[in-house]
Amino acid sequence: MIYQVAPFCPACHFGILVFPDLLLKDGAIYLSLDNIPLLTTLFIAPIVIRAKSLGAATICGGTVFYILQEWL
Repeated sequence: MIYQVAPFCPACHFGILVFPDLLLKDGAIYLSLDNIPLLTTLFIAPIVIRAKSLGAATICGGTVFYILQEWL
């Protein structure tokens, strides 16, 4: 059973580190149009899923984050 679960451990650790920064502010869930990191994640998710490239994710994510930060 451990060998079936082991491939998911890196993704779980990544989620534990990233999701609090995306979804929490002052200890409460922060789902708003002012939440730039969450909006960036939602915008680039289809690109990342389709491209399956860390480079594309980094470049697209940084670009979208910068644009949203300047416009919002």
